[in-house]
Formats: sequence, C-alpha cells, structure tokens
Amino acid sequence: MRYACTGNVDDTAGQSTYCHQCGRGTIERDWHRLGDWRLTGDGRCVGCDALTAGVFDGPPGTWGRRRQPVRLAGLFAADSG
Repeated sequence: MRYACTGNVDDTAGQSTYCHQCGRGTIERDWHRLGDWRLTGDGRCVGCDALTAGVFDGPPGTWGRRRQPVRLAGLFAADSG
C-alpha cells in the first residue's frame, strides 16, 4: 500500500510521506505541522522525479499548527425527526 501513514500520534517518521520509487522523504509531518517539503510544484520527488499521486499546487503555505474551531451544535438538527 502506497502512502499509508500513522495519524494523530507523535510519530514524525510514521506520519511522513516517502517516495515510492527512491524511498526519500517527500512530505514531513509532525502532528499538524508540515516540515520539509521535497516535491516539485506538480508533485514530483525532487530526488528522482517520480510522480506522487495527489493534487499539488506548489509548496505548502506557512499556516503552522493552527486549529480551526468546529461547531457541532445544530449539525444534525434536520435529521433528528
């Protein structure tokens, strides 16, 4: 299975994405933080030029670990009948 990763745990090696062709790290993750980004703008490994599955639009921004509020109140109100 390509691009499987652990999630929601403190495991940078297990959360990161690795190139399926050369094995180099392409997207480093640590919880909600993105670290090193080793893909071209169109999603190719900078080490071997292998295309990574996905939709890419250049490098990530610098939004960091910010969390977004989620409001669940009233989410299922229409289905409560």
